[in-house]
Amino acid sequence: MLMRTSVLLVGDNDDDAELIARALGRFKRIDFELTRVTSIHSAHQKLRDTTFDAILVDLGLPGSDGLAAFTAIHAHANGAAVIVLTGDDREELGLRAVERGAQEYVVKGERAYQSLPLTLAFACERQRHH
Repeated sequence: MLMRTSVLLVGDNDDDAELIARALGRFKRIDFELTRVTSIHSAHQKLRDTTFDAILVDLGLPGSDGLAAFTAIHAHANGAAVIVLTGDDREELGLRAVERGAQEYVVKGERAYQSLPLTLAFACERQRHH
């Protein structure tokens, strides 16, 4: 029996969303249920109505200032593992995100998306034991 994991993707890039959906769909050990919103406001609305196991937050959202997107979502995560997605590979930004409660810091790219299913599984498991 497959484990089901609900994931909220907060990101406005269609290409990234497609790559993420494909990577999660190829993973055979977990049935990922992916929901996508394209703004922090939409994420807040979705999080009022639905509980997720994990949330992927793009730091490059319009109208958001880097880690402000993460902070805004993390405050409403309801116990979900929050994972930062970004094109910014600066180590200091990654460390600041983790210090603020991010389970993972993932630099966007096809290779990162290939390993995203395991990243999500591990982050959810760590969050359950947190």
